[in-house]
Amino acid sequence: MAGFSGAVRLTELNDFITPAPACVVMEANGAASSGTDHAQGERTDAGSIQIHELKKHKRPDTDSARTVPQRSEAVKISLHDCLACSGCITSAETVLLEQQSVAQLVQKLQEQREQPQNQLRVVASISPQSLVALAHFFNLPRLQTMRKLGHFFKSHLGMQGLFDVSEARDVSLVVAAEEFVQRLQGSSSAGIALPMLASACPGWVCYAEKTHASYILPYISTTKSPQQIMGTLLKRYLAPQLFGGTPHVENCLYHVTIMPCYDKKLEASRDDFRHTYADDSSKTWEEVDCVLTTVEIVELLRSNGVTNLGDWNGEVSSLDSLASLVAQDALCKSPSAASHEADGDEMDVDDKPQIGLAAEQPAEQSVLTSAGGSSSGGYLEYVMARAAQCVFEMDSFSEGQLKVTQKRSSDHTEYTLESPITGNRLLHCARVYGFRNIQNLVRKIKMGKCEYHFVEVMACPSGCLNGGGQLKPPEGQTVSQLIEELEVLYHREDSVWIRSPQEARLVKGLERALAATTTSTQEEQVRALFHTQYHHRTSSNATISSW
Repeated sequence: MAGFSGAVRLTELNDFITPAPACVVMEANGAASSGTDHAQGERTDAGSIQIHELKKHKRPDTDSARTVPQRSEAVKISLHDCLACSGCITSAETVLLEQQSVAQLVQKLQEQREQPQNQLRVVASISPQSLVALAHFFNLPRLQTMRKLGHFFKSHLGMQGLFDVSEARDVSLVVAAEEFVQRLQGSSSAGIALPMLASACPGWVCYAEKTHASYILPYISTTKSPQQIMGTLLKRYLAPQLFGGTPHVENCLYHVTIMPCYDKKLEASRDDFRHTYADDSSKTWEEVDCVLTTVEIVELLRSNGVTNLGDWNGEVSSLDSLASLVAQDALCKSPSAASHEADGDEMDVDDKPQIGLAAEQPAEQSVLTSAGGSSSGGYLEYVMARAAQCVFEMDSFSEGQLKVTQKRSSDHTEYTLESPITGNRLLHCARVYGFRNIQNLVRKIKMGKCEYHFVEVMACPSGCLNGGGQLKPPEGQTVSQLIEELEVLYHREDSVWIRSPQEARLVKGLERALAATTTSTQEEQVRALFHTQYHHRTSSNATISSW
């Protein structure tokens, strides 16, 4: 598979699930291999996986009953094929994804420049974990790294904006907490399924679908990950503002995300995140069109002559605001929303959003935002705090009421909230990272011995900062030492404003925007926009003999 980013390589899997001999890739003639005819895989020099159908042919100099396999034309494995597979390893770091590469992004940028009549625009969004890793790599503050990247993407590459996925994470946290409260109170339409397991990690979700579907899927939160919520909102709010009444505007906006792991490429390619148009079912649009990892962004910078972001061009960009786009939409639909000055969403209705984007805050007032909590999203902290408030009427809890117990390692930590009056246990939650701990968790759930109410589950040991697409430590430094430094940088508050997701401008703006829509209830809109579903992935008789 020519054209892949050099960063995409088969690597040591460490704590991840090892390969199994099953692959459901369809053969060139449209039929999956089965029976005595099976597929054999090989890894090319570029690290790509090719599948060859083995067909039996007679030897001319032997008995007619004797046959020997010969390879037919190679068949490529697509992202969609990998999602349907239950045999390959869960970590998508071993899957080479032709449509999820720097080359594909460069092609789209070239198309945007050379064919303006196509009305194609490219935008990007970056996860806080990738931003921290890049800030550490270039020895820059997080805020300056974001502004310099934004300037590089917009002025040099021609993108229309660079957004912070932390904005969409606020929405994901609020929706997940509401889902948990409903489950805890026994009012969820899906039934009472506890513990609720976080769903932001696609590596964990793929593993659950392939290995433990019938047992585990009812426990997994249906809330979309921040990546997919970001894609949903950009396609829903930015695309129409940029392209007006153009038909199928979602496909006019090419959305690239920058993520800490390759599994996010698989997540973006799920059928659940590919939507058909009501007026033309043959055409589809995706919430996220391309996912690049932190390593691939460094390669992109270097290929454009940027070896040190700090030394490249003294200019910086102000921060692009997804909240402002949503506020503009709500304001246009409901002028009375202009009375909500408390959010800082003041905007002239007649101001058409600029390419680069509307109503950006002045540079001196622009800040990165965070909900606090763990470096893997802060789901456990916020979900517990929200449940304590909504279910047990506790606006806050002291350290004496919240007990934290580390098990065998920091990758398995328990959090217990006790009543300040009776001392009874109110909430019992946990943070479970890495597949060894995940397997123990799944085993307890199957046996009916899991006492947790909520679990923040991540496939990678140490969580998202240690994703497979992150930059590797320099010579002389261990992975654990690098992770420690990234954790410190992630939680520094000098350039990050920490506040509750409920207070986020985007969350408040969405409440007003959804309330202004009369075609469906707000609950129905939240379900359609911010929730998803999971599937049991079955294997076929095809096999891969080696990797």
